[in-house]
Amino acid sequence: MPASYGKYLLAFSCFIVATACSLIAVSSPDPTATPTMTDSLPTTIEQGDQAIYALFFADFSGTTAVVREDTFDDTYTQNEQETRDYILSNLSDVSNETLNSYIERNVVSSKLPATMNLGVDYILLSTPEFLELTSKSNWGEVLKETYPGSEGFVAFSRIGFNNSHTQALVYVTRVTAPLVGEGGYYLLEYNAGQWKIIGQFLNVNT
Repeated sequence: MPASYGKYLLAFSCFIVATACSLIAVSSPDPTATPTMTDSLPTTIEQGDQAIYALFFADFSGTTAVVREDTFDDTYTQNEQETRDYILSNLSDVSNETLNSYIERNVVSSKLPATMNLGVDYILLSTPEFLELTSKSNWGEVLKETYPGSEGFVAFSRIGFNNSHTQALVYVTRVTAPLVGEGGYYLLEYNAGQWKIIGQFLNVNT
């Protein structure tokens, strides 16, 4: 088995497990029994956040993008210090303010609203819909049939900012087919009226 295949399979499995855990927590009949991992109502996404999310659709050539409704990052299995060390070891230019904001905003998963301006037409895929889709062995074909022109799906974390909103950190997962996709952290800088990616590292790439 190629190393990239195994790495992607492990990461995508973690992605599914995180989604399932989120659903279980939200569905718990006793709200005191399980800590809520997903906010129940859509989160207010500011224009700056939307502009950053929109960057990742700049090369989108499909008709309607599919976006996971619940935010997702790659740190749910790590404690806070491990998360900090992991990100800093790969993105040394990230400021403490940005990193603190990123970690704080991703303590729990949030729901993205359907009113964002991403520069493309998009639909939000709920956690139950996502789990049902990816439980199928041929989910790539099912996705194309159900959402033609989608080119796979995208999942975003919440975005961390420094205090002046001139630096941002986001985790993005893009999957075009089963075992074909990438996921990683992106460091951005706001300059001359626009956001630009100034650093990135992919911990999933196949």
